Amino acid sequence: MFQPQAARPAGHVHVEFKAGRLDWNGRMVTADKRKGKIVLYTSEDEQLTHFQWMDRDKNETVNDLIVINDAYFERVVKCTTGRVYILRFTSSDKKLFFWMQEPKEDGDAELIKKFNEAIGATIPEKKPKESVPAPSATSSTAPAAAPATEVDPALRAILSQFL
Repeated sequence: MFQPQAARPAGHVHVEFKAGRLDWNGRMVTADKRKGKIVLYTSEDEQLTHFQWMDRDKNETVNDLIVINDAYFERVVKCTTGRVYILRFTSSDKKLFFWMQEPKEDGDAELIKKFNEAIGATIPEKKPKESVPAPSATSSTAPAAAPATEVDPALRAILSQFL
């Protein structure tokens, strides 16, 4: 009748919040339909910082990564239809995508700030976009197409079910 409570990890929990996973195939993300939770904690016995993604319905840990000052969250600003965040790693090009399942959006920034401060990674500064010179009148090449800003309709439909 009642959903079992997730076993709290042995150690100090820095931050936890409801978030679903997005699977990245190199070009596009697709939503994992499971209800999820992100937990960042330092283990009691090893004194290592763990990043966990848990399935809230099955009460099981799906991902458990040890993060050593090399991961940080940032919002995907190009996604205007949802609350999508990317977990980047400074030691590699690994990326994991998540979308917030917390009921109130106004707490997202504070959760992400708390997460990033707890990990202690150095977040690289954004590089200013270089200005592209206008093509000359004698240029024979066509200008590049503007990047697509549309969100995949299937992803939009899946995300709308959870919001």
